[in-house]
Amino acid sequence: MKPSKTKVCKDCGKRRSRDAFYADRKREGALHTYCKACCKRRAKEAYARSDKVERNRVHREWVRANREHIRAYKTAQTHGISLDEVKKLLARGCCDICGSTEKLCVDHCHREGHLRGLLCAACNKGLGFFRDDPALLQKAARYL
Repeated sequence: MKPSKTKVCKDCGKRRSRDAFYADRKREGALHTYCKACCKRRAKEAYARSDKVERNRVHREWVRANREHIRAYKTAQTHGISLDEVKKLLARGCCDICGSTEKLCVDHCHREGHLRGLLCAACNKGLGFFRDDPALLQKAARYL
C-alpha cells in the first residue's frame, strides 16, 4: 500500500503534507504524530514548565563530565579540522618541546593557520613572546 501524501496532526487536527512532519527516528519510514509547528510549540511549552535551576544543574554536570570532548570540539571548530584529528593530537599527551603533561594546548601558525603540534602553556607562551620568529629564538639561545 502506498503511503498517503498527507497526514492529520494528533494535536491541532489539521491535515498537512508529509513534509510538515518530522521523521520518526524510532520507526523507519514513519513520521511523528504531531506536525512540526505543534512539535515546536509543545517543546517551548515543556521548556517553560521545566525548572530552570534543575536544567542548569544538569547542564553543569554534563559539562563537568564532558570537558575533554567540549575542548576537542571547540578546537576542531576553531581550526577547521575533524574531531578525530584533534583527539589524536591530544592523545599524544605531552608537550612537543619540553615533554610536560601540564596545561596542554594545540599550537598553530598565526600566519598560515595550520596546526603545528601540542605544547604546554609555558612553551606556547614562550613562542608567542618571541613572535614565532626562529631567528629571535636562536639569538635567545645563543644569549643563554
